[in-house]
Order: sequence, then C-alpha cells, then structure tokens
Amino acid sequence: MKESFPTLFEHSFNQSHFFWRVPYKLESRGFSELVLYHFETELESAAGDLELMTERTSSFITDLIKQKQVYPRSIILLDYLQFTAGGSLLSYFSKNKYFNYCFDWILNSLSNDVSTEIKRDFQPYKLMAFIQSRHPFIIETIDQVLPTWIHDLFYYSRHSGGNKELSDFCLAELLPWLLQTAQRNRSLEYVMALSQICTWCYNFKYDDKNRQVQKVMEVIYEKSKDISIKKFIAFHFSCLQENETSLSRDKWTDIILSTYSHLLVEHEQFQVLANRWEDNIDHILIHFDEIVFAIRKYTAKQTPFHGVLFNHIRSTLFTILHRMVATLLTHGHVGLTNRLYGAFFGIDDH
Repeated sequence: MKESFPTLFEHSFNQSHFFWRVPYKLESRGFSELVLYHFETELESAAGDLELMTERTSSFITDLIKQKQVYPRSIILLDYLQFTAGGSLLSYFSKNKYFNYCFDWILNSLSNDVSTEIKRDFQPYKLMAFIQSRHPFIIETIDQVLPTWIHDLFYYSRHSGGNKELSDFCLAELLPWLLQTAQRNRSLEYVMALSQICTWCYNFKYDDKNRQVQKVMEVIYEKSKDISIKKFIAFHFSCLQENETSLSRDKWTDIILSTYSHLLVEHEQFQVLANRWEDNIDHILIHFDEIVFAIRKYTAKQTPFHGVLFNHIRSTLFTILHRMVATLLTHGHVGLTNRLYGAFFGIDDH
C-alpha cells in the first residue's frame, strides 16, 4: 500500500501499521472498504487537529488522483473513493460549524486536484456518474455517501450563500432522482438531505422546488414506521415559515409536543416553543416562563465551547428567537427580551 499511497504514508500516524503491508489490489473484493476504513482511522488519530486532518485528507486524495493515471479503467471507483473521503472531512467541518473550510472540501471532493483557490475546475457531472454506476461498492454505499454530501452542501450554502451554482446544478440534475430514491429508501440520510434542500429553496425563493420536496417529505412521514424519521420530519415542518403540507404549522407543532417531545434534543425543545408563539404577543406572555425554562434546560446541558462553535451557537440563538424578540420589542417588552437572552447566557433575572 505504501507504494500506492506514498503521500498518505509520509503523513501517517503509524507507518508500521499492518495496512501498509497489504498488497494493492484496486478491484478486489473488500479493497475499497479497507482503504476507506484506514483513511477514517488516520482522521480519527488526528484527534480534531484541523491542520492534520486536512493534511491527511489532502494526501489521500492526491494519491488517488495519481492512481487514476495508472488505472484508467478504474477511474469511476477512484473518483468515488475521492468523493467519499472529501465528503467525510466535509461532514466533520459541517457538523462542527467550520464553514470557512466547507467550500474547499465540497469542491476538492469533485476536482482533479486539491486546492484552496476560489476559482478552480471541478466536475459536478461525476455525481451523475456515481448514480449510474454499476460498480458493486458504489451501489452498496451510495445511499449513505451521496445524501450526506448533499446535506452538507445545502447546509453550508444556506448558511453562507456559497456554492450556489453547484447547489443549482444539484437541483436541476439530481432532484428528481433524490425525490424518487428518498421515497423508496425512506432513510434518515435522505430525509436530512431533503430538509436542507427545502430550507435552502425557501431562502433562495425556489418555491416550486420547495413544494416538491415538502410533498415527498410528507409522504415519507406517512409511510415510515421509524419514529426517529417521523420525529425529524414533524420537527422540520413545525419550523417552516411557509408550509405546503396538508397540516398547518401549529398542527405539526402539536404532533411534535404530544408524540415526539421525548426525542427532542439540544435546542429543539425551546425552538418548537419559540416557533409556535413567536408572532402572538398574548401567547408569548402566557408561555414566557415555559420558554425561559426550556432555554435554561438546554444551556445547563451544554459543555463549555469556544471559537467558531461558540459563535455559531450564539448566532443560532438569535436566529431562533429573532421573530419572538421583534414581537416583544414591538409591544414594548424590553425587560422580557433581556430575560430571554439572560436565560441563554446564564444571567440572573435580578
């Protein structure tokens, strides 16, 4: 392996690892699983060191790109291994809110080089090739790999506005396939991807596409027996400003609170409450203590955080509460607004 992955070997956490003594047999059964498993081990051993994670992923993909010249008949598999590895690092950055890194790794997963340049060549049509491929490993894993990558692309794009052209491409070329496959698979990976596409479409005023996605998500909700998927979809619809489903936003909120409240995590509890009453001053006043209690319950469970993640969580609070704050301030309730933010930042009411 070390002859085929010389750059990764140079930066490996353990050059005596048994992986480096395994013969390189690209198309052999189990080869792709082994290579990606070792790549993930290299990432895990970096223990959150962003520079080291980036260095090892860059090394791995650089080696894969060189292999394409040696094994032209296996380009689709090597492209897919590159896409999977780049997507793995992208997911780490996305989940941890390192949005300034996401742009590069969205493109690096589809490019023929590894770069941090703003302008670069990349091949989005590789996505279509993956879908159409009959390679056994791609068929076996694409339902986890591709929707996760799509989720991270639209999640990043709706937060930053970046990669809009690629997002537009995915809507134009992949949305029909995504909708059909999501209905057939009804997996959490596809539902999460559709959720991000739906929110992205709302932000960019793609109303027709938004309606299509919402319709499919509602069908999945009705047919799925997986409680975690049903909860995720109900929560999603309870948060939407524009609801194109057969149920109102309030009804989805009732379903969440009556059926799935025990599954709500992190900020979801107070987000549901905030969304439900944010535009009605009378309801805000009646349920204000309940909302404050939910916020304090959330913050009490948080471990200390700082830097980018802190800034994101802080901005998320303002995103969730901004309509409720506007309603409170419009009606002159400055003190209650201060209490709302004080609950999150641990500031005593007195």
